[in-house]
Amino acid sequence: MSNPKVSVCLITYNQEKYIAKALDSILEQKTNFKYEVIAGEDCSTDNTKQIIQDYIDKYPHIIKPAFNEINKQGQYLVDLVLKAKGEYVALLEGDDYWCDVYKLQKQVDFLDKNKDFSYCCHRFYIEYEKENFEMRHKCLEEHFSDEKYKEYREVELHNFASPYISKTLTVMFRKDIFIKNNIQNYSDCMGDIVLFGMLLKNEKAAVLNEHLGVFRLRSSGNFHSTSEENKFTVLTENFLTLNKYYDNKILSIKKRSINEISRLVGMLKEQNPESTEKILKFEEMKKKLQIEMCKD
Repeated sequence: MSNPKVSVCLITYNQEKYIAKALDSILEQKTNFKYEVIAGEDCSTDNTKQIIQDYIDKYPHIIKPAFNEINKQGQYLVDLVLKAKGEYVALLEGDDYWCDVYKLQKQVDFLDKNKDFSYCCHRFYIEYEKENFEMRHKCLEEHFSDEKYKEYREVELHNFASPYISKTLTVMFRKDIFIKNNIQNYSDCMGDIVLFGMLLKNEKAAVLNEHLGVFRLRSSGNFHSTSEENKFTVLTENFLTLNKYYDNKILSIKKRSINEISRLVGMLKEQNPESTEKILKFEEMKKKLQIEMCKD
């Protein structure tokens, strides 16, 4: 039996309310190639795992389980990618969904045609959910106002982490680049920013000018509901990991690392001034980065 062209890695944790919609949006895809779903589940405390299992029982030829016995967080994403048999890997988190049945086909067509791109993502809708009120709007309007970006816009290290460009639900990447760039060795600090930044080593990517998915921004989401301190800490550590990966040689990453440290330290001093050890640690990191900047 031949391997699938695409592996969809589904990332889930405590998303019982949304997971069926995510799975349905995958199964509705119309393609001229075979694809598989690696359905990850990171020890949810709700009914997410059972809902996924019900889908596996119904579609065992497409959906493969990847259930964790312990919560793995960053390691979890790497595990899913390593299980993937496809040439390309697409990502989807369990509370988001795709809204175009040709999403996978369009991204495969682009990557097949453009061999020098390590990944492609696309525009998407943001769906706000708060107190039973939902509102959706288009994202990245300002990035595609120029006619020269009618089909797609290139992404490089200097802009890949700009707000809402490389969003998890939009990305499809080449698995061989993942292996070649040794991304699997960074599982202890893996996040979407780390993954996308490492995929751009000696490569480039593209944002397709089509709205193919929906990102749910909800009050109880995995990241958006965490404390401000945790958000800023994770984001800062993501950029510090990338800076180390690139041996302090990428100016844009060093600048972003310094900016994120400044935001984190400022927030800590205002909201949690007693965390002096953490503040001093990040201020020392900032000084070292600034010294490195002066050498450039």
